[in-house]
Amino acid sequence: MFGAMIRAAERWRTIRITEFERRQMDAVRQELDRLYEADNGLGKP
Repeated sequence: MFGAMIRAAERWRTIRITEFERRQMDAVRQELDRLYEADNGLGKP
């Protein structure tokens, strides 16, 4: 199990992510967080 995780981590290390892609991922993460909070009543009143 740990061997597979180490090999996967080594492969992911070589993937380059641009600043634009980072901003896009951040926007998606924020939207998912907002939807989760709204669905579960965790958002601000």
